[in-house]
Amino acid sequence: MVTRLVWLRLFIRPGSDYVLASLWPVSDKISMIFMVEFYKNLSLENNIFTAYRKAVKQVCEITDNPALWGAFVLLGI
Repeated sequence: MVTRLVWLRLFIRPGSDYVLASLWPVSDKISMIFMVEFYKNLSLENNIFTAYRKAVKQVCEITDNPALWGAFVLLGI
């Protein structure tokens, strides 16, 4: 967990406003679905929070296991 927080700091410090990260390993299939939905919604909505929320909702519709959709976090300043 500490290593992941170090990575977050490495992105935020140089100027990234947000970091979308996974707190633990997730299957490639779920990761792909999440990322495709996230970027599709981001291009349509142009709102990072709405895009994130809709991507989580999409994965929740596929599986009710929070270990699969709960790994993805949107962090920012």
